[in-house]
Amino acid sequence: MARWNHPGPYSYTVRELENGSIEVEQAGALLVPAKPTLRGLARRLHLSLLNSNGNPLNTRQLGSQIIKSLSEV
Repeated sequence: MARWNHPGPYSYTVRELENGSIEVEQAGALLVPAKPTLRGLARRLHLSLLNSNGNPLNTRQLGSQIIKSLSEV
């Protein structure tokens, strides 16, 4: 689980479930679908939205990348 705390109302929790699914919460509310929010977070973190083959990352890949990036901070 990783938490994105940004000044103002933009505080997110990104969580990877046991089955590999990704959940995103904002102010305690589950955001569905998660992918648009994950894309926005990735842009703010300057992470690529594409894999090494140039294809878009799926929700699980994108979520894992964001969690890893936030855990390193």
